[in-house]
Amino acid sequence: MTRHDAPADAIPQGTLALRTLSMPADLNGAGTIFGGWLMGCLDQAAGLAAATRSGGNVATVAVKELLFLHPLHAHQDVRIYADLLKTGRTSMHFRLEVWAGDLGATPQVLAAHATFVMVALDAEGRPRPLAITA
Repeated sequence: MTRHDAPADAIPQGTLALRTLSMPADLNGAGTIFGGWLMGCLDQAAGLAAATRSGGNVATVAVKELLFLHPLHAHQDVRIYADLLKTGRTSMHFRLEVWAGDLGATPQVLAAHATFVMVALDAEGRPRPLAITA
């Protein structure tokens, strides 16, 4: 397996969208964090970032890319940063970065990154135009 390491001086890009602690219940059979758990965290972070940007409900419509770069372990401080790449009439594209490390330790490592496409929804669950922001 090839690792796509971030440069040693890399720093998170975007705004902190979610911070959580990985737990032993989230381990897979190999003793590392289950990828589905991390996918759920990424979806939650993208949803929070998109809801903040759009001012209301959103839905995930696509995950264009998801790369797992480093395994996560139990009891790690997991931080997900969201960077808005572009917007359409109703959609928002976010690049998400997962940075993780032992509690209290620095530096953290870039463990994964993904691109999510989110759509703003109206009260009936239909796509709605994004509000204009300055």
